[in-house]
Amino acid sequence: MKKNLLLFILSSAFYFSAFSQGTELFFSEYLEGASNNKAIEIYNPSNTTKNLTDYVIYRYNNGSPTPTDSLFMQGTLAPGEVYVAGNPSAIAAITSFSDTLHTITFFNGDDAMSLKKISTGQVLDIVGIIGNDPGVNWVVGTGGTSEFTLVRKATISGGTTNWAVSATEWDVYPQNTTTYLGNHVMNTLPLKLTSFIGLIQRNKIALQWKVEEQEGIMSYDVEKSINGTNFQTLTTIPSQAARSFTYQYIDANVNSGTVYYRLKINERQHSTYSRIIHINTNRKQEAITIYPTLANNVIYLQSTESSILKQRVQIYSSNGILVKSVIINQLPLKIEINDLSTGQYFLKTTNTTQSFIKQ
Repeated sequence: MKKNLLLFILSSAFYFSAFSQGTELFFSEYLEGASNNKAIEIYNPSNTTKNLTDYVIYRYNNGSPTPTDSLFMQGTLAPGEVYVAGNPSAIAAITSFSDTLHTITFFNGDDAMSLKKISTGQVLDIVGIIGNDPGVNWVVGTGGTSEFTLVRKATISGGTTNWAVSATEWDVYPQNTTTYLGNHVMNTLPLKLTSFIGLIQRNKIALQWKVEEQEGIMSYDVEKSINGTNFQTLTTIPSQAARSFTYQYIDANVNSGTVYYRLKINERQHSTYSRIIHINTNRKQEAITIYPTLANNVIYLQSTESSILKQRVQIYSSNGILVKSVIINQLPLKIEINDLSTGQYFLKTTNTTQSFIKQ
């Protein structure tokens, strides 16, 4: 599903080894953070587009055997894509990735969740045990279903209604971790593609991907499409010798509308494709902009409205932690970011939330 982000388009976290094609949707992430920082994500592991109107997510509060709330989804979900339901009052790092903001996310660690296919009546996946109240939460690895972020392991290709099995299928991350929200890919590639993002930089699109365990890779073809189906190669970038490396490419020929990108990862006698990311270049120009969106030591905030003077700018890390707060005392405003760690950040003003990558 398309994400309505401001400047930050798409970030992905992939971990790969073997691959088993799934056929039905399943829960790929469950985020139960502080306060209202909650989200639930489903993933399409199949090779066909799914009509989301045939699926419903249920929540069962406090051991209830019948649903307390429901989310009847809309639209379609392409192969390899995710659908995210976020809490309406969550931080920007969650709402920016959400396809819908819905009360289905009003869950706590003792509320079970289920994903059901309407046409067949089949329950495809669960979180917790329906009709059971565990007290505080259900234990998952070193964490649980309260105050942790759970990401389905990359080796899992489908859901299960057996919680004893499902409870072993999640990677556990600290509370408010949002790094993995908005993307989920099963094991398919010959390396770890830890991120693949696209950022609008004025009249250009900057692509960046980070890899680990890079061995035996000859090159990367950057491919582009205007319909998500027919791709053409923009450039071929030779692989670097380092096992871990960050690659970049600038597409200066920006099309109007939605554009799609993927990577063709070339080994000596074999090639594999990454997932596809998409970017809407017709996004309305905001009164407030930040640049560059791929930055090293400094970013600048500019606006056509002087009324933003004296407002406070706040910068949050990808896991929702406030890392910097600055008053807008002049335009453009220069903001030093050399003290920030490498990664994704959200810049929030009174009315807008935008994003940038610290390199």
